Amino acid sequence: MSESHSPVIFHRGMKSAARPIWHEAMLGLDWLSLRTSPVFYGLGVPRGDGSAVIVVPGFLGTDHYLWEMNLWLRRIGYNAYMSKIGWNADCLETTVRRLSQTIEKAAQETGGKVHLIGHSLGGVLSRAAAVRQPEKVASVISLGSPFRGVASHPLVLATAERVRERINLKN
Repeated sequence: MSESHSPVIFHRGMKSAARPIWHEAMLGLDWLSLRTSPVFYGLGVPRGDGSAVIVVPGFLGTDHYLWEMNLWLRRIGYNAYMSKIGWNADCLETTVRRLSQTIEKAAQETGGKVHLIGHSLGGVLSRAAAVRQPEKVASVISLGSPFRGVASHPLVLATAERVRERINLKN
């Protein structure tokens, strides 16, 4: 099979997580805590070497919520890129293909291998893209990625289904 047409293997089982969704309400405290930390401003953090880093959003996310991480990576000396995958709710094969295009661009512009940082499903997508392009990917960092199957809160699963339906209506 050619590199661009190799299948993406993902766990097919979906089940509900036992975690309460109200934990997400701590967003404001997390945001404030982040901005009071010297690390946020790059103080006391080892400087990057200018290599390319692509941040990849999680399930139902877009590049927008990772903008802070992108800016931080730039502040500490990396050449940070957004993934350009769009909403992370599309067909996984299509999403990995879009990420692969961003990897190509970043590798070409920087002349070196690319580091991928994926949140949740973005980590799974990053790993799949790295398998397809090992000559262009230096490392994959996954943050909260489901490598043993996908477990989500029932409300998240229902929302995902509605988003997929809307995407399919547009196509």
